[in-house]
Amino acid sequence: MTAQDRPKRENLTFYPRVFDAKDKKELGSLADMNLQGMKIFGIRPLPLDKTYQLRINLPVKMAGNEFMIIVARTLWGKEDVNPDYWATGFQFTEVSEKNERIIRRLIEDYNFVNEYQQEMK
Repeated sequence: MTAQDRPKRENLTFYPRVFDAKDKKELGSLADMNLQGMKIFGIRPLPLDKTYQLRINLPVKMAGNEFMIIVARTLWGKEDVNPDYWATGFQFTEVSEKNERIIRRLIEDYNFVNEYQQEMK
């Protein structure tokens, strides 16, 4: 998938923590998302082309849950403008109806318009 083919992700006004659901290690904070994938900021690079079962803490209970579990694969990673952080892009490999509802609600309730949005490679 090229940057031109990728649907625009929505930036969020809060940054929930994202964990590897299997080993419970924090991977970073959610920066933006759409129904196809998401970007996180963390303090270290993540291996590319690795599939994770991710746990995303939610700001309020949604669809009866305080967190969302979703499967995603790392597509890209690069140092952020702030060299203390690393940006990683994920593509969701499975999106249940319940997770789709949660993602749509996160975007609707917590997104904001960023004047200089750009897709990262």
